[in-house]
Amino acid sequence: MSITKKMQRTIFSVRYIVWVLVFCLPAVAFGQSFSVTATIDSTKILIGQQARVVVELHAGVNAAVQLPFYDEGLNEALEFVKTPQIDTMQNDGTQLVVNLIFTITGFREGTYDFRIGPFVVNERDTLWSNTMELQVVDFPVDLQGDIQDIQPLQPVIYSWRDYIWYIAGIAFLLILIAVCIIIWVKRPKQLPLFTKEEVIIPAHEKALQQLEALKAKKLCEHDKYKQFYTELTDIVRAYFAERYGIQTFEKTSDELIFDIAAGGKVAHSVVNDLRMVLQEADLVKFAKHTPLLQTAYQHSGMVLYIITETAEKESNKK
Repeated sequence: MSITKKMQRTIFSVRYIVWVLVFCLPAVAFGQSFSVTATIDSTKILIGQQARVVVELHAGVNAAVQLPFYDEGLNEALEFVKTPQIDTMQNDGTQLVVNLIFTITGFREGTYDFRIGPFVVNERDTLWSNTMELQVVDFPVDLQGDIQDIQPLQPVIYSWRDYIWYIAGIAFLLILIAVCIIIWVKRPKQLPLFTKEEVIIPAHEKALQQLEALKAKKLCEHDKYKQFYTELTDIVRAYFAERYGIQTFEKTSDELIFDIAAGGKVAHSVVNDLRMVLQEADLVKFAKHTPLLQTAYQHSGMVLYIITETAEKESNKK
């Protein structure tokens, strides 16, 4: 189907401009020569086939060159297929040589003369390529041969080899089902008489184990006070979360102390020790405070007291 002229103007409505140099020097450019030479790779094509036209443009090094509109220069039966491509560009200091590739096609049978252009140089001089000839021929049709009727649909003949993968898949599925049935039938019918009881470690015992593991790391001896206080407060928060069922990690230190004190289940001495530990931890973690080694040991002992004191009260209630 041929592309109409209206569609061509819609597709290529914008002028394709190549500026060889943006800033031109007219005093130099006026004394230079310009030329456009075009060659076509094939002078005969079938309808809808494409031919390439190579245009060699010679211009001054300071020239500004504007390419033609897509609907200029060609015969009305010929059309540009796509935007021209710059193949090569050479500059020896005095002369600029640019090779452009244009792709054309035709959808109407006949022999046509055409040329590529116009090329506007320095918005003043207009150049055209040499005239070329392109013959567009229709597809060969044998008008002397006999007219053949449309052949009827032929049935497709299948053999068992065409279904071999289906047969193998069904056989594999049946074997898999049989294996599953055998395993299900032969499974043990009786449950074991004794099941291993899950051992639940009390909250204070887990906290004490974690506290001993923290001491074994000797973080304070290596000046890792921030890591030490982070793990120390995590132990305390995890213990109170499990011990009293309150949210501890989502609260600030002041909010945690207030909730524990408001519950009325913890002695004032425990609350005071907890406040001192959390406040010191906040200074170390957020204010870059470096405590004394003895102070860190003291806060570790306070946490031990907090855990053992609340654990003893829990045991007394039982």
